[in-house]
Amino acid sequence: MSAPAQISVLFLAGAFAQGPAAPQESAPPTAIELKLLRQPFFDLWFQVRALGSGDSAREVPEMLRDATAAARALSESLTNPLAWGPLEGELAGCTSVTHALQRIDRVPEAVLVRGGQEVPLRAPARAILEALAKIETSWRESVWPERERHLRAVESDLESALLEKQAEVWAVHCGALGFEGLSLTVPCHLVTEMPAPGAITHRDENGRGVCFVSVGEMSGSKLWETVIHEATHALDLARDGDVFDELREALEKGGNSRADRVWRDAPHALMFVQSAETVRRVLDPDHEDYGVTDGLYDRIGPAADAVRKGWSDSSKDAANRQERVARIVAELSAGKKTR
Repeated sequence: MSAPAQISVLFLAGAFAQGPAAPQESAPPTAIELKLLRQPFFDLWFQVRALGSGDSAREVPEMLRDATAAARALSESLTNPLAWGPLEGELAGCTSVTHALQRIDRVPEAVLVRGGQEVPLRAPARAILEALAKIETSWRESVWPERERHLRAVESDLESALLEKQAEVWAVHCGALGFEGLSLTVPCHLVTEMPAPGAITHRDENGRGVCFVSVGEMSGSKLWETVIHEATHALDLARDGDVFDELREALEKGGNSRADRVWRDAPHALMFVQSAETVRRVLDPDHEDYGVTDGLYDRIGPAADAVRKGWSDSSKDAANRQERVARIVAELSAGKKTR
């Protein structure tokens, strides 16, 4: 007999022996709202961030050269996209360069990057914004209109599919991952371009997740999966002890330290795998994982392999979520000294 059936039998036996059981309160409903945002400030900000990244070889427009040079200098210091979080999370609610300059003093003077090195943050960020302030008006008049038309078309794509069915999307997604009962609004800034990885989620000034997604030429199910994936990072930030925390803790107990790549990669791979599965179950049964089409699973390596094999049948209940986590950890911890 399965564990759920045993629990049911024991409950009924207790009811007959002790009289009718007291009514139980129903679980609070899950209420996730995805809020799409289209701000010219962030489109301009991420344009110079993209132009100033190490993977860009494009010619920089004259009006953006000073800002791009400042962005490139900061990018070379920070080295990691997540290191921009204390800056971009703080500026998440800004609507203009002037607004951002008014808030820049709230940004930490410096930030620690991987390896424990402390690098300046506030002063270099101010330099980018001061350069942008000189050209923001002309950029909005000459560049923004075409970019805004593209973003509006992408919004229409999202509204007619993902947003139209978002109640079902989040019911399936949260049910699979164990986020039932969570009430959260997830802001998602759509921008025309940004540097690799092309989408990221930071903590805002209140500690909540705010998403930034570069739409580029994306459309259809690839775009839907990307947005759901970034929103999943916001879910992770909103609740302690969730399935991703359980996976991280179990990996540590299995002998994987926080410095090990699989400790970081396995929860992230799970976000990719379940986001793709949610798209298939609700929006497009023929959707193929972004991790497959873009070779991401191959780049992640063993952690992605273990998650894809262990996280099967995402419709199962909470007890089986724990079993699936255990399967993932068992594969990634084989031969390692457990805690």
